[in-house]
Amino acid sequence: MYEEYRSKQVIIQALQITDVESQIFVKITSERVRPQYVFNCPGTDIIIEFHTSTEPKNGDYIIRQSSTDIYLCPEKVFKEKYQPNTLDNWQFDQLQGDDNASFGWALCQLESGMKVCREGWNGKGMFLFLVPGSTFKVNRPPLLGIYPEGTEINYHAHIDMKTATGEIVPWLASQTDMLAKDWQVLIDGE
Repeated sequence: MYEEYRSKQVIIQALQITDVESQIFVKITSERVRPQYVFNCPGTDIIIEFHTSTEPKNGDYIIRQSSTDIYLCPEKVFKEKYQPNTLDNWQFDQLQGDDNASFGWALCQLESGMKVCREGWNGKGMFLFLVPGSTFKVNRPPLLGIYPEGTEINYHAHIDMKTATGEIVPWLASQTDMLAKDWQVLIDGE
Protein backbone atom coordinates (compact mmCIF):
# COMPACT_ATOMS: atom_id res chain seq x y z
CA MET A 1 0.00 0.00 0.00
CA TYR A 2 1.14 3.57 -0.60
CA GLU A 3 3.05 5.30 2.21
CA GLU A 4 3.21 9.07 2.58
CA TYR A 5 6.47 10.96 2.01
CA ARG A 6 7.16 14.65 1.74
CA SER A 7 9.68 16.89 0.08
CA LYS A 8 10.07 20.37 1.47
CA GLN A 9 6.53 21.48 0.68
CA VAL A 10 4.68 18.63 -1.03
CA ILE A 11 3.22 15.43 0.37
CA ILE A 12 3.25 12.55 -2.12
CA GLN A 13 2.45 8.87 -1.92
CA ALA A 14 5.02 6.30 -2.98
CA LEU A 15 5.58 2.57 -3.30
CA GLN A 16 9.03 1.02 -3.44
CA ILE A 17 9.73 -1.66 -6.02
CA THR A 18 11.26 -4.64 -4.19
CA ASP A 19 11.12 -7.36 -6.84
CA VAL A 20 11.08 -6.15 -10.46
CA GLU A 21 10.76 -9.69 -11.81
CA SER A 22 7.42 -10.38 -10.10
CA GLN A 23 6.02 -6.87 -9.64
CA ILE A 24 6.64 -5.10 -12.96
CA PHE A 25 5.90 -6.01 -16.53
CA VAL A 26 5.78 -4.06 -19.77
CA LYS A 27 2.30 -3.61 -21.11
CA ILE A 28 2.83 -1.48 -24.22
CA THR A 29 5.97 -0.58 -26.13
CA SER A 30 6.31 1.64 -29.17
CA GLU A 31 9.18 3.52 -30.78
CA ARG A 32 7.19 6.76 -30.56
CA VAL A 33 5.82 6.45 -27.02
CA ARG A 34 7.53 5.80 -23.71
CA PRO A 35 6.92 2.22 -22.55
CA GLN A 36 3.90 1.69 -20.33
CA TYR A 37 4.52 -0.49 -17.29
CA VAL A 38 2.16 -2.23 -14.91
CA PHE A 39 3.04 -2.59 -11.21
CA ASN A 40 1.33 -5.27 -9.13
CA CYS A 41 1.21 -4.01 -5.54
CA PRO A 42 2.27 -6.92 -3.29
CA GLY A 43 -0.46 -8.43 -1.12
CA THR A 44 -3.26 -6.44 -2.79
CA ASP A 45 -5.34 -6.38 -5.94
CA ILE A 46 -3.96 -2.91 -6.79
CA ILE A 47 -2.46 -2.53 -10.25
CA ILE A 48 -0.77 0.74 -11.18
CA GLU A 49 -0.01 1.73 -14.76
CA PHE A 50 2.68 4.32 -15.55
CA HIS A 51 4.89 5.47 -18.43
CA THR A 52 8.65 5.90 -18.14
CA SER A 53 11.65 5.94 -20.45
CA THR A 54 13.79 4.48 -17.63
CA GLU A 55 13.63 0.77 -16.95
CA PRO A 56 12.34 0.16 -13.40
CA LYS A 57 14.85 -1.37 -10.95
CA ASN A 58 14.63 -2.83 -7.48
CA GLY A 59 14.68 0.01 -4.96
CA ASP A 60 13.08 2.57 -7.31
CA TYR A 61 9.86 4.25 -6.21
CA ILE A 62 6.54 4.73 -7.94
CA ILE A 63 5.28 8.16 -6.94
CA ARG A 64 1.67 9.31 -7.04
CA GLN A 65 0.96 13.03 -6.64
CA SER A 66 -2.59 12.73 -7.97
CA SER A 67 -4.72 10.01 -9.50
CA THR A 68 -3.30 10.84 -12.94
CA ASP A 69 0.23 11.98 -12.03
CA ILE A 70 2.11 8.71 -11.48
CA TYR A 71 5.78 8.31 -12.32
CA LEU A 72 8.97 6.37 -11.59
CA CYS A 73 11.68 7.88 -9.39
CA PRO A 74 15.16 6.31 -9.05
CA GLU A 75 15.95 5.30 -5.45
CA LYS A 76 18.93 7.69 -5.12
CA VAL A 77 16.93 10.72 -6.27
CA PHE A 78 13.98 9.72 -4.07
CA LYS A 79 16.14 9.45 -0.94
CA GLU A 80 17.76 12.84 -1.63
CA LYS A 81 14.44 14.61 -2.23
CA TYR A 82 11.88 12.95 0.06
CA GLN A 83 11.60 11.89 3.66
CA PRO A 84 8.85 9.93 5.43
CA ASN A 85 5.94 12.20 6.24
CA THR A 86 5.81 12.48 10.02
CA LEU A 87 3.79 15.71 10.02
CA ASP A 88 0.15 15.69 10.91
CA ASN A 89 -2.19 17.88 8.85
CA TRP A 90 -1.91 20.81 11.26
CA GLN A 91 1.90 20.80 11.09
CA PHE A 92 1.88 20.61 7.29
CA ASP A 93 -0.59 23.51 7.15
CA GLN A 94 1.89 25.52 9.22
CA LEU A 95 4.43 25.16 6.40
CA GLN A 96 2.05 27.13 4.22
CA GLY A 97 2.06 30.10 6.62
CA ASP A 98 -0.96 31.95 7.96
CA ASP A 99 -1.95 35.36 9.22
CA ASN A 100 0.19 34.85 12.33
CA ALA A 101 3.40 33.62 10.69
CA SER A 102 5.99 35.52 12.73
CA PHE A 103 9.67 36.13 12.13
CA GLY A 104 10.45 33.45 14.75
CA TRP A 105 8.33 31.00 12.78
CA ALA A 106 10.20 32.01 9.59
CA LEU A 107 13.57 31.39 11.29
CA CYS A 108 12.44 27.88 12.26
CA GLN A 109 11.49 27.25 8.62
CA LEU A 110 14.90 28.50 7.44
CA GLU A 111 16.68 26.23 9.91
CA SER A 112 14.75 23.24 8.57
CA GLY A 113 15.87 23.99 5.01
CA MET A 114 12.88 25.94 3.72
CA LYS A 115 12.95 29.14 1.69
CA VAL A 116 10.81 31.92 3.13
CA CYS A 117 9.42 35.24 1.95
CA ARG A 118 7.01 37.91 3.10
CA GLU A 119 3.65 38.48 1.51
CA GLY A 120 4.30 42.21 1.95
CA TRP A 121 7.47 42.28 -0.16
CA ASN A 122 6.98 44.13 -3.43
CA GLY A 123 9.60 42.34 -5.53
CA LYS A 124 8.49 39.22 -7.39
CA GLY A 125 10.59 36.12 -6.76
CA MET A 126 12.33 37.45 -3.63
CA PHE A 127 13.07 34.93 -0.88
CA LEU A 128 15.46 34.12 1.95
CA PHE A 129 17.47 30.96 2.48
CA LEU A 130 19.94 29.77 5.09
CA VAL A 131 23.53 29.29 3.97
CA PRO A 132 25.04 26.61 6.24
CA GLY A 133 28.40 27.13 7.87
CA SER A 134 31.43 25.51 6.27
CA THR A 135 35.22 25.59 6.17
CA PHE A 136 37.45 26.27 3.20
CA LYS A 137 41.05 27.17 2.40
CA VAL A 138 41.92 30.69 1.24
CA ASN A 139 42.92 30.65 -2.45
CA ARG A 140 41.80 33.97 -4.01
CA PRO A 141 41.14 37.64 -3.26
CA PRO A 142 39.80 39.36 -1.28
CA LEU A 143 40.65 36.90 1.51
CA LEU A 144 44.08 36.26 -0.03
CA GLY A 145 44.97 39.84 0.87
CA ILE A 146 43.91 39.25 4.50
CA TYR A 147 45.09 35.68 5.18
CA PRO A 148 48.01 33.64 3.81
CA GLU A 149 47.11 31.19 1.02
CA GLY A 150 45.92 27.85 2.38
CA THR A 151 44.65 29.28 5.68
CA GLU A 152 41.53 27.37 6.74
CA ILE A 153 38.57 29.72 7.29
CA ASN A 154 35.42 28.95 9.27
CA TYR A 155 32.58 30.38 7.21
CA HIS A 156 29.69 31.09 9.59
CA ALA A 157 26.10 30.21 8.73
CA HIS A 158 24.06 33.20 7.57
CA ILE A 159 20.90 34.20 5.73
CA ASP A 160 21.03 35.28 2.08
CA MET A 161 18.31 36.77 -0.10
CA LYS A 162 17.47 36.18 -3.74
CA THR A 163 16.47 39.62 -5.00
CA ALA A 164 13.77 40.48 -7.52
CA THR A 165 16.55 40.91 -10.12
CA GLY A 166 17.93 37.42 -9.42
CA GLU A 167 21.02 38.42 -7.44
CA ILE A 168 22.06 36.77 -4.18
CA VAL A 169 22.93 39.18 -1.37
CA PRO A 170 23.56 38.93 2.39
CA TRP A 171 20.37 39.82 4.27
CA LEU A 172 19.75 41.69 7.51
CA ALA A 173 16.29 41.88 9.05
CA SER A 174 14.65 45.28 9.36
CA GLN A 175 12.43 46.16 12.33
CA THR A 176 9.45 45.85 10.01
CA ASP A 177 10.51 42.34 8.89
CA MET A 178 11.06 41.18 12.48
CA LEU A 179 7.61 42.36 13.60
CA ALA A 180 5.70 41.23 10.48
CA LYS A 181 3.16 38.41 10.68
CA ASP A 182 2.99 37.67 6.95
CA TRP A 183 5.93 35.27 6.57
CA GLN A 184 5.39 32.22 4.40
CA VAL A 185 7.30 29.26 3.03
CA LEU A 186 8.13 29.62 -0.64
CA ILE A 187 6.66 26.75 -2.60
CA ASP A 188 8.97 25.78 -5.48
CA GLY A 189 7.68 27.20 -8.73
CA GLU A 190 5.98 30.24 -7.18
